Amino acid sequence: SLISLDGGFGTGKDFPALAWAVMWVVQGLYHRLVLISPSRPVGEHQHETLPGDLNEKNMPWMAPFADNLAALKRMTAGSQKYRKFYHILEAGIKGMIEKDKVEIAPIAYIRGRTFDDCVTIITEAQNIDQANTELLISRIGTNSKFIFTGDASQLDTRYDFALSGFTRLIDSYKSDPHVGHIKLIKPIRPGSDLALKY
Repeated sequence: SLISLDGGFGTGKDFPALAWAVMWVVQGLYHRLVLISPSRPVGEHQHETLPGDLNEKNMPWMAPFADNLAALKRMTAGSQKYRKFYHILEAGIKGMIEKDKVEIAPIAYIRGRTFDDCVTIITEAQNIDQANTELLISRIGTNSKFIFTGDASQLDTRYDFALSGFTRLIDSYKSDPHVGHIKLIKPIRPGSDLALKY
C-alpha cells in the first residue's frame, strides 16, 4: 500500500513512479491516478493568485508530471506493445483529468477524504511536514497504493531534517515488510552531473 522513493536530483524518482502508475491504470488494477504536490514555490519566488478553477490553479505544480507524461508518450508512440498505454497518454494531463483517469488533489483539501481504487503519487514529499504526511497516509483506502517521492537532502521549507515527514516515513517503516522503500543513488539526467560540479 505504501512505497517511498528517495534520491538526489536527477536520479529519476518521479518518472518510474508515473510510468508504473499509468500502466496499472491501463491494466485496470486501479481506476485512476491521483497526483499530489505540496504546491510550494522555490526559495523566495512567489506568485499572485492564479486564475481558473482548482485544477488550473494547481497546474504549475503539475508541470513535472506533465513533462514525464509527455516523455512517456514519445517513448510509446507507434508501439503496438504499448498501444493502450499510448492511448491513455495521448490526451495529455488535462485530457486525462477530463476522462476521470487523473485527479489533482491539493493537500489543503485532503482532510476527510478516502482514496479508494487508485494509485496516488505524492511528489516533493520532503517538503511535507510530519502532521500532513500522517494525514496523507491515513487517506489510503481499499485497493489503493500511495507512492511518496522525494529528496531528503533538498528541503525548501523551514522544517529541519529531523522534522521532515518524508524522513520520518522512511525511518518509521524501514522494517515493515508491507511497505516498500527504494533509495536511488546514481544521477541519470545530464544536468545533474553539471549541477554536482557547480
